Amino acid sequence: MRGIRILWVSVSMLLMLSLLVVNEGASPSTTYMNVVPAMTRLSPGTLGTFKINITITDVVDLYAWQVNMTWNTAVLNLTSHAVGSLWVAHIYFGNFMALQPGGTTKQRFVDYAHGWATIGETSKGEIPGVDGSGNLVQVEFTVKSSYGSSKLDIASNYWLGGPPWATTFLYDRNLWEMPMTPKNGYFDNRLPGDVAGPGGPGVYDGFVNAYDLGYVVSVFGSSNAIADYTGPVGAPDGIVSAYDLHGVGANFGEHYP
Repeated sequence: MRGIRILWVSVSMLLMLSLLVVNEGASPSTTYMNVVPAMTRLSPGTLGTFKINITITDVVDLYAWQVNMTWNTAVLNLTSHAVGSLWVAHIYFGNFMALQPGGTTKQRFVDYAHGWATIGETSKGEIPGVDGSGNLVQVEFTVKSSYGSSKLDIASNYWLGGPPWATTFLYDRNLWEMPMTPKNGYFDNRLPGDVAGPGGPGVYDGFVNAYDLGYVVSVFGSSNAIADYTGPVGAPDGIVSAYDLHGVGANFGEHYP
């Protein structure tokens, strides 16, 4: 009986271990589409250009992708140059899908006036999609304003009033849409902490002073998008926290110009 009991305990432990292994293997990873870097922060007065990458993380069977990105045209615009009568956008596709056997079809559409671009890539033929993580595309922006900020938004689907096909999505080889979490990027060449002024919240006055401190304190702990200008990685993180309050304190009294 003792031997049978030991055998039963051993079998039970092996069964539990196997279930744990199966469950662990079956847990799907979250797929992210990211703007990298999440925050591009320049000194006040800085113009010029900068580049961001749109990357994919932990994807399985990616056959086609599309990203719709919007930005604040008062502050930025997508860089382009003239070739004859045409304007060529500075959009450079990455190598994540470069080894697809039949190649890929690439498309890009830019609305410079309203500040949005739709960029995508689709595999050719009846072939599996691509697994893993990598770079989908690189985009270059030109800074127009010496003092301002802009979200590089890939999560809000399409510009209000824009075409319904201007959305962000991933498709597998069966052309089923795949779950994915998009993560926006941000640009800022204001003084860190300048979130308010005499004109109210969001009216930047070039000073970090009592207007800013009072406003951040008044909405502390909320998801207020104006006061949430930084976070653990330097980009807004969805909550007005000690990171935002510290930025105001560290720059209190600074002004531009």
